[in-house]
Amino acid sequence: MKGMIIISNRDKEIVNLKCDRCGEPIQIKYGSWRRNKNGPHLCRACRGKAESERINNLPPDEKKAYLESKNNAISKGWRNQSDDMKQHVSDMRKEEWKDKDRRDKHAKMLKDRYKNYTPERQQQQIKSLLEGQTKFWSNPDNKDMQSDKARDRWYSQPKEEQERILSALNNGRIEFYENITPEDLESMRRKQSESMRRNWRSISNDDKEKRILKLKDGVKYNIINQRKSPNKNELAIMNLLKMNGIPYELRVRNTKKHPEFDKLFPKNPNKPGSIVIPYHEWDFALYTRSGKILLDVDGSIHNPNSSNNMVTDTNGNKFVLYEQIAFKDSQRPYQTDGLPAYAVRCLDDKITKDTPVLNIVDNKEMTLYQFINYLYYLNLPNTTKR
Repeated sequence: MKGMIIISNRDKEIVNLKCDRCGEPIQIKYGSWRRNKNGPHLCRACRGKAESERINNLPPDEKKAYLESKNNAISKGWRNQSDDMKQHVSDMRKEEWKDKDRRDKHAKMLKDRYKNYTPERQQQQIKSLLEGQTKFWSNPDNKDMQSDKARDRWYSQPKEEQERILSALNNGRIEFYENITPEDLESMRRKQSESMRRNWRSISNDDKEKRILKLKDGVKYNIINQRKSPNKNELAIMNLLKMNGIPYELRVRNTKKHPEFDKLFPKNPNKPGSIVIPYHEWDFALYTRSGKILLDVDGSIHNPNSSNNMVTDTNGNKFVLYEQIAFKDSQRPYQTDGLPAYAVRCLDDKITKDTPVLNIVDNKEMTLYQFINYLYYLNLPNTTKR
């Protein structure tokens, strides 16, 4: 009858052929071959190439409409799947990717596909990947998710596997630097430095502040864990505090940004283009019965006669060291979180009972002897104070 589709008993049988493009052996069902005897009969890789060529040869408007339609259909199909099916697909894909041969085969397929692109298509692919990467990492939730996943993945591994990975990374790094030429090494460092500068310039001041805080937290952690000794001025203060029973903590930073800080310190006069961070790491936090007190120990670097030399920072800015120190000191009244704050001014690097102690808030001075007695008094029980 007209319009009827005749299904042969042989239609489900397998036919062995060769790909019309690359000659690789392929298998198709007899029914497919019967309905399209003249071909082309292509392997999976060549079918993908042929489809890409067909799409890329479409007029721009048709190509855009086709891709949108295809992506919408895929998205709709996925949304219509049940939660159980989505989980099943996810679990199946995770299991498949545990197969190293499969991962290597997929990586080779991607590399071969990229090599077969025209130079224009390669640039388009790179641009698309970079835009997608930027969009992904600009989402704070994605950053946190990937960080947590990487951390969980690392700590879920046996200690032996962690050591193997670290050893391989270290050996690879050593081998790389042993074989790279001085010219290539210098070129690589310049490119890395410029890339980091571009990235730094592209982020907001709030993000810069957050990154610097994280960096300082890491530095503080390393200092504590490496048991780095305080300098001699700090040691002298620590001994006085211990002798008078005054609890303290080393390296404490304020956490609240003063509402007028950006207005008061819009830019660093010594380092054009850099931002001024509204947080300061105090040398000590002192704990008394009356509350917390912040304390800095200002050594000879705060003395204009000792630090009047010209220096150059990593960005090429040249300035008198003391001027930068004085600029940072001028910010301290706005970096106290509302707490009492003082600075021991041992500008000759000698701690005596007459060493001046500056009240950061009201700019009044007392001697170190008076300051220690004041702290001792604050630590007395209320019943013994007169």
